[in-house]
Amino acid sequence: MKKLFLLLFLGAISTSLFAQKGLNEVSVGAEIGLPTGTASNALNIGLGGTAKGLYGVSTDGQVSFTTGYIRYGMDGAESGVSAGMSVIPIMPGYRHHFDKLYAEGQLGLVVVKSTFNYLGYSGSASTTDASIGIGGGYLYNNFDFSLRYQTYGTGFGTLGLRVGYKFSI
Repeated sequence: MKKLFLLLFLGAISTSLFAQKGLNEVSVGAEIGLPTGTASNALNIGLGGTAKGLYGVSTDGQVSFTTGYIRYGMDGAESGVSAGMSVIPIMPGYRHHFDKLYAEGQLGLVVVKSTFNYLGYSGSASTTDASIGIGGGYLYNNFDFSLRYQTYGTGFGTLGLRVGYKFSI
């Protein structure tokens, strides 16, 4: 399934590179991440911000690049544990517009850092994982409202809700 997604993604980008040029934009937004699966048992809602560059490759298509920072807290204050996880996405993708609606696929990397503190003992770990994201959104004037499902690591997934403001460049 991942190979099929990659082939479709690369095919869409390669055919769009030779088409008429579209809009170039930058979008800055606030993001809420809702952990799914077993991660939702330990992690709280994530909050953060993302920036997205959009390079127009046709009148309906844009190559995208998303990065940012999202921080997830962890329950455990009653047992003296404080822990959390932060995620930095590095996600190229392709966005296809259907008037004010759009669909977007992304394939990239995420840098994940976990921290903990228990009875004065603290530690952290960092890893970089492959990631796949798929979603869509709605454009209203310069506002960008989107919903995305992203998976990375060993089955960790999030449902991301984003509100962005876009600027033409």
